[in-house]
Amino acid sequence: MKIGGHILRKVITIKLDTHRIETYSINDNEKIIVEKDDLVFESPILAGYGIIGLNRLDVYSKSSNSKVGGHFAHYMKCNGYDYLIFKGISKYPIYIYINKEAICIKDARNIYRENFNTSKSMIEKDLKTDNLEMAQIGVAAVNEVEFSKIIFESNKSCGGNGLGQLMGLKKIKAIALEKHNKLNAKDEKTLIELNNLMINRLGDTNLNTYYDENNKCYGCIMNCKNTLMNKIMKQGFTLEEAKSIENICNEYGMDCIAFLKILIRYDDLADLTKKVVFENEGNKINIKNKEIKIHNPRDKFEELGFCRILIEQKMINDNELDTLKNCILG
Repeated sequence: MKIGGHILRKVITIKLDTHRIETYSINDNEKIIVEKDDLVFESPILAGYGIIGLNRLDVYSKSSNSKVGGHFAHYMKCNGYDYLIFKGISKYPIYIYINKEAICIKDARNIYRENFNTSKSMIEKDLKTDNLEMAQIGVAAVNEVEFSKIIFESNKSCGGNGLGQLMGLKKIKAIALEKHNKLNAKDEKTLIELNNLMINRLGDTNLNTYYDENNKCYGCIMNCKNTLMNKIMKQGFTLEEAKSIENICNEYGMDCIAFLKILIRYDDLADLTKKVVFENEGNKINIKNKEIKIHNPRDKFEELGFCRILIEQKMINDNELDTLKNCILG
């Protein structure tokens, strides 16, 4: 919505200590003030309209920032929200369900220590729907492991820099978004023309394939190959060992690259995992004393949430980007 020359962006703030939910709007030139141990999910201003390759979500605190692809940013915006802000700490484990204006805080004590797939199934059963997009934490984050991560669908994750740990500290097991149809642009005809122009430059002609739910990221058919295997094998592990290491990290929700820094021998995998995940001591996050780590976008395209790999293929230029913004925002 545009009022007085400004784009209004909608915010959900959840005060976890009291379970109070507030929704309000801010102007696009207003900055979100991140306090103490706040955890923020931010969707790009152009997300939700079906733009090719625009799917990057910002997740950040006062001390750390991370970006992740996938489908979460798109469906967050399709529900009508630009920001999710979590303040304080819940007294017991919870998960959040968002279905446009219906925002619920649900008890998650029975699923708190389950892995992604088990928790996902239990949440779907609880909500009586599988039409959901989720962000979750695993057992590592529940136990506040410093390099635990936030896990999304399609093996996407972020937060090895303390954000998974922070979500666990707040006792947020998951955020479940109801999937809704994309938003309507002010000039849908021009948007479709620009989308077709972009896919032609990427060497494709079928626009529908970009919106396949099986794609790892919304509006993208790249389905980037897993480069993590190569990174693990460069540490001296075999392919089979690398697969086992990745599976263990995904099972418990640990950042694999960080875990590799302390894993010397493959034979130590099971014992080290037990010590890190279940015997974690003195590993509490201290937001105030942490050095601020902020991701600096390379350019305006990445800042707007476009996939960097697609942008490097020059699928859209500056003038076309201005036209794109105008056909959506007016």
